Amino acid sequence: MENLWEKELCEGSTSYVDIFDDIKTESVSSGHGLSKNDLISTQLREKGNQKFKDSLWIDAMDYYNKSLRFAAIGTKNMSFVYANRAACFLHLKMFDKCLIDIEMAKEGNYPKELLPKLEKREADCLKMMKREKQEHLLERKLSFEANANFPCLANVVEIQWNDEFGRHVIAKCDLPAGKTILVEKSFLSTTLSGPFIGCATCQRTTMNFIACDHSMMSLLDSTIAVFCDDHCKQAGLHKYDCNFVYDRNQANDSQLRMMAQTIFFGMDAMENIDEMIQFVEETERIKSSWTPDSIVDAKSKYRLFLTLAAFPDENEKKSLVVKAKSLYGILIGIPTVNGVFNTTEKQQFLKHLVTKHVVIASQNAINATQNQCQRIATLGLIFPLFNHECAPNLLNFSIGDQQVCITMRPVKKGGQLFVSYVTADVSTRLRQTHLMNNFGFLCKCDKCELKSSTLAAKKLLADPLYLFLQRNRKVDLLNDTIRANIKEKCIDLLNKHGQTWFPELEFVVDLYVKSELYEH
Repeated sequence: MENLWEKELCEGSTSYVDIFDDIKTESVSSGHGLSKNDLISTQLREKGNQKFKDSLWIDAMDYYNKSLRFAAIGTKNMSFVYANRAACFLHLKMFDKCLIDIEMAKEGNYPKELLPKLEKREADCLKMMKREKQEHLLERKLSFEANANFPCLANVVEIQWNDEFGRHVIAKCDLPAGKTILVEKSFLSTTLSGPFIGCATCQRTTMNFIACDHSMMSLLDSTIAVFCDDHCKQAGLHKYDCNFVYDRNQANDSQLRMMAQTIFFGMDAMENIDEMIQFVEETERIKSSWTPDSIVDAKSKYRLFLTLAAFPDENEKKSLVVKAKSLYGILIGIPTVNGVFNTTEKQQFLKHLVTKHVVIASQNAINATQNQCQRIATLGLIFPLFNHECAPNLLNFSIGDQQVCITMRPVKKGGQLFVSYVTADVSTRLRQTHLMNNFGFLCKCDKCELKSSTLAAKKLLADPLYLFLQRNRKVDLLNDTIRANIKEKCIDLLNKHGQTWFPELEFVVDLYVKSELYEH
């Protein structure tokens, strides 16, 4: 990897060296999937009907979604899937989605003789909406107005750069604990849970899925793509690898697919490949001290991606170059890629670009839980800019394909906002070893260089709120009322005593974190 972006020494040549020279790879089994098939679609729908009879609504919906992926566009089979899926949403008390599916069934060639049954379902749904609570996904919102140039970030923080910390995020005013300052939808995401069960763009499940017009079935027993709605369908990068399987090994397929999508995003942001080459080369020249002005357009997002930090160790470098060579071999065989990287010079550039993308994606992607049946990998652009402390002042967690950051200790104006890159409950020695090996630095926070905290600890331990939390440390945080009360008291204590970290504060921090996470 030492020769990344190195050009040939031959006089007059502007081509990059072959970065994959002498790199051996293991073979991957990539290729195209199978065609849509109404017979298979019907069989899958009938399996869903059996699950429905057994009152297994989620399992039934899973089969209906598989059936939808096989169903030919505009057929009665597709309208049957929408109608049956609407019944699942009704039982799950997801009434809005039920009504959407009923409308799609009506618009999708649903047989006239069966319409009375569908209309009764619609009437039942409307009645239930009036008397029963609808299930909603909890969505986090910023506690302040959004930054106009970075809509995922609150306008009370800003991105800065200096020699000591590089790019980092600071508070523009005093920030109390318990405030949400980042809600970032992932730049790209992919499923880690085997066959696709969610939207190909955002990975959400139990939605009013619509199928790709050209989507086929892969040999992984999973179709390549369904989408939440037209927005996800149009916003995604599926057009570049429609009906393509990167590897029959599902885990490797997911990794390679996300890495490929980063390449597709760059291609999609540019008018042509010549512009892309110029853009990437310019970014390489300015990356060391570059700070983004905004991420409101595709080019600014791609430039930020290209400048994300990555610190692979020597063993990782070797394995990542091997993976990059495998991905390049796959990409160059896809017509949408091969058709534009159509000269030796452009293909040599692509080899270097793929290597850079593989390193950045592998070092910055985060594994997250979408729900009980799906794990996903997400890649953000702003979240990686937060620096590390072992005693962070931010709580960060994932909700689906979103990364959320909440202040869990007060931050003074001008203070830096930190997340933690390591597991909290390990020794200082192990934390420091991990940080040095993986990120190239040692942490100097209050937790790692512990100072005397006797006075601060005495004040905390004597506080009536602290004594109340100690007495109620084992309460049921699944109870909304109890959890809200505990959370409020934790925030009050953290604002009074949490300006600096000391060991006795850890109990309050842990309880606050649990009260936040139990909401999700």
